[in-house]
Amino acid sequence: MRKFNSAFVVSAILLLIFGGCGGGVREEPGGKKTIETKDGKVTLQSKPGDEGSWSVETKTGKVTIGAGASAEVKLPTWLPACPNGTVKMSSNEDKPGNRTGVVTWTTTDPAQKIYRFYEKALKDAGLTVNTMSQDNGASGGMLMASEPSDQRRAHVTVLVEKNETVVQLSYILK
Repeated sequence: MRKFNSAFVVSAILLLIFGGCGGGVREEPGGKKTIETKDGKVTLQSKPGDEGSWSVETKTGKVTIGAGASAEVKLPTWLPACPNGTVKMSSNEDKPGNRTGVVTWTTTDPAQKIYRFYEKALKDAGLTVNTMSQDNGASGGMLMASEPSDQRRAHVTVLVEKNETVVQLSYILK
């Protein structure tokens, strides 16, 4: 929750900065606020509980960060979402020639099942996969995957925290 609140603080600062640059605040239904200027726009979407999102869009690209089940998850077609996972946080950056993202999920599925799922998915996508785990993935581990051209890269961390499996996936697509 602390990371998400920090995102809202940053958003509020950006809203103030953009608002001071000749942009007006446009309020929309559902708690959405947008400020547009000649240089871009900032959008803040607040929702009950720990959910919500903010985005900054300029001529050179767009960054979106969200939390909770309503967070926008934009994965490349070769990278599947966590099976039975609940989104906790998502971050996406889209700009010409480069797309990156990070998604965190929790699931009640065993860590080894999720670890093996991503190991297979990355190999099936044609990536070279390097694995790091002490117990064959039973308590989680890390997977680092890339292709020789370095156009696609992914990093998956699977760990057990309390009674859940936590999955963090990051990717770069050039």
